[in-house]
Amino acid sequence: MQQAVTARDSGGSLTEPDRSTGRAELRRGRRRAAKRTPLLGSYLGYAATFVGAGLISGAIVHHPLDPARYTLIAVVGAGVFLFATVRNEFVLTKRRPAARRVWAA
Repeated sequence: MQQAVTARDSGGSLTEPDRSTGRAELRRGRRRAAKRTPLLGSYLGYAATFVGAGLISGAIVHHPLDPARYTLIAVVGAGVFLFATVRNEFVLTKRRPAARRVWAA
């Protein structure tokens, strides 16, 4: 059990210590950085977005050579792009847009 430390002022009476926030407390508060998304997660999310876009564009360019194959590649690319976009915009972000704003035309 800790006892309160008291001091005598110039008049000789006992005074309580100042309980205001000290400099150390303020420094500790400033050091705490805002919670950020992990750098690797953001990097992989944006890399997946570009991979999906690359698959789609490659499938479009090469489609006349083998339509069945490159249609499948385009669909996979669209899926990767959609997954990465949802992950970047809704899962990894701090401030999510409101549903009305997302579905507004």
